[in-house]
Amino acid sequence: MEHFNWTQLIPGVTHEYIHVATLVCVSLFIIFLSILGRIALGSGEKSIEPAGKFSLKGMFELITEFIVEQVDAIIGKKGRPLVPLYGAIFIFK
Repeated sequence: MEHFNWTQLIPGVTHEYIHVATLVCVSLFIIFLSILGRIALGSGEKSIEPAGKFSLKGMFELITEFIVEQVDAIIGKKGRPLVPLYGAIFIFK
């Protein structure tokens, strides 16, 4: 008995390629959220103002602050250049 996976509903995706289809779908979703997050960030003075309510910008700020705090606690301030790498791994994993 096979387990159900939403990507098996995509035409042409056989059992052997469900994992590849899932990877593509998740990657596209993350790219889409990143683009929306960048748009929500804005530019100029608006980009440095904290989000006043629950929003996509606030979610990205929360995730970023969490990762920065973890890097500072474990590696120290020298690990700050690695925050984008750890953020990519955290979000994708």
